[in-house]
Order: sequence, then structure tokens, then C-alpha cells
Amino acid sequence: MSAAVEYGALLEDVKPEVAHADEQYRYLLDKLSAFLLRDNLNEAEEKIVELLTVLIQDYEKLRFEKVDKTPAIEIVRYLMEHQNLKNKDLVPCIFETESVASETLKGTRGLTLKHVKRLSNYFKLSTDVFIDEEVELMASAS
Repeated sequence: MSAAVEYGALLEDVKPEVAHADEQYRYLLDKLSAFLLRDNLNEAEEKIVELLTVLIQDYEKLRFEKVDKTPAIEIVRYLMEHQNLKNKDLVPCIFETESVASETLKGTRGLTLKHVKRLSNYFKLSTDVFIDEEVELMASAS
């Protein structure tokens, strides 16, 4: 089977569409995850992965960059909830310890610039998503 024919068959099977709601976004994430868990993707599968990635990034950009007044920590909680993550899943990749994660996510401790950079890398989102007035005040005070 040629790569073009296989790509067409994959498109028909996956049915990638621009996401306008969280359900569609989760569908795209699930489909992308299924491909990323496999080894040795062929050319057609790599193209589908690229397409799904663009569709997911576009939705995230619209969904999370429109949120002007939402505190950064609420965005982190939202991302964690929708990716079924627990506090301990973000240690040590973002937070230094579980207690730092817990205090930060409860709002008793603020995000640091280091946390913002790590969150940005982890969730593949712009650092702007995780910067709010509290982070800016902490940065200017140090």
C-alpha cells in the first residue's frame, strides 16, 4: 500500500477535525497518545501525528490564551484534572517536593519563575499561560 493511500485510510479512521470543545480536544489527545506509544511509525503515521499535534496546539492556544483573568494556578489545576495528574506526578519535573506542589496548588505558596518555565515545557504551552500578577510581583521583588 502506498504512503498516500495509507495516509488517506488513517485520515478516515482517525477523523481529525479542528477542536471547538474539550471533548474534541480529549479525542485528539487520545488519538495522538495511541500513536506516540508505538515504536517505528511509518511515513503516513508520522504525518497523522504531525496533524494531530497542530490541531491540539491550535486548540490549546485558543483555549488557554483567551483566559485573561484566570490565575495561573487554576490553569495548572485544569490541566492536571484533564490529564488525570496528581500532585506527586509533578515532582520533581516541576515542583521540588510533594509539599511544595501541595502548597502551591492550594494557593498558599506562589509559582516561581522556575516553576513557570518547567510548567511551560511540561505542558508544551507558552510561559505566558502560567504568568499572572502574582508571579510578576514575585519576579520584581527578587
